[in-house]
Amino acid sequence: MDPSERAFIDRLCTAFPAIERMRGDHLREYSELLPHPLLGDVARHAKSLFASTSDSAGQELRVLSDFMEREYASGTSAVRDLIALGFLENLAGPPEPHWRIRTVLGPQLRQVIEEMWPTTYAP
Repeated sequence: MDPSERAFIDRLCTAFPAIERMRGDHLREYSELLPHPLLGDVARHAKSLFASTSDSAGQELRVLSDFMEREYASGTSAVRDLIALGFLENLAGPPEPHWRIRTVLGPQLRQVIEEMWPTTYAP
């Protein structure tokens, strides 16, 4: 794993206790840190936050989205690829029912996900 990816995951886990717990589960299951599958788990967590009607879940999703936007904007190419292929690719794409989650993403992440799955394909 690229050192910048490891540092990104450390920052992510420090900022979000739920994701730190995911990392612990991930390490117990795989005996090593596999960054793309972990970011897939983070995407599924984001989708569950999006589906929730709780105000605290909505706030956590906005904070997570802002964090990912900042990390993407300032990240190395390895971190940007990890966010795109590990997180965004697992986040939403038509006809997936959660494709509207892209509305909470910042402008750069929204552009990347739009390139993956243009809104024109959305139901």
